[in-house]
Amino acid sequence: NNHEEAERGLKEVINFVNSIKNDDLISGMMSIHASFTVGDEIVRKTVEEAKKLDIPMTVHTSEGLVDLYHNLETSGERTVERLDRLGVLGPKTVLAHCVHVNDHEMDLIARSKSSVAHNPMSNMLNAVGVAPIPSMLEKGIKVGLGNDGWIYDPFENMRCALTVHRLASGNPSAIGPEEIFRMATIDGARCYNMEDRLGSLEKGKLADIVILDGTRV
Repeated sequence: NNHEEAERGLKEVINFVNSIKNDDLISGMMSIHASFTVGDEIVRKTVEEAKKLDIPMTVHTSEGLVDLYHNLETSGERTVERLDRLGVLGPKTVLAHCVHVNDHEMDLIARSKSSVAHNPMSNMLNAVGVAPIPSMLEKGIKVGLGNDGWIYDPFENMRCALTVHRLASGNPSAIGPEEIFRMATIDGARCYNMEDRLGSLEKGKLADIVILDGTRV
């Protein structure tokens, strides 16, 4: 809403992350709401502080056309281009949504080793479109499956992710269940560089185990 509120939010995150340094079960990250609600100065400050604290960053990126149009009108850049200029992209950055991105932007994401959080059910709720996830996977971009605070059932999100891309492309082979399962598990962990601790059932990793009775599904 204003610069002072943004500064307070940044300080709050810094204080929180510093307060949990010795806690093995809690981790923190910097979250910029979206590029169309945050100015260049606070974005640069957030990048700087995240690097100092060595924590991940996330930002809503071209979820709707309003984000894309805002950046084109104010800076002459597409959303990912602006984030790249401001130093946001990198191996510790997770871009949420990325519905309205073109090939050049996806190349920037891939080259910077940034990741994408795919939220298909949230995108459907807000009627913003379908993210080009199959193209991202072809370019080697890490994609994790999220919910953006709407439907928390991971199986519902997995089912939606499988079917929505087939519908959008008109191709029943556009994406497969194995890719979706990886997005919901190990690739989600990879997005946050936590694949050595989470995301698969392996010796030495943390794990929550769910056993499903396939005969009752």
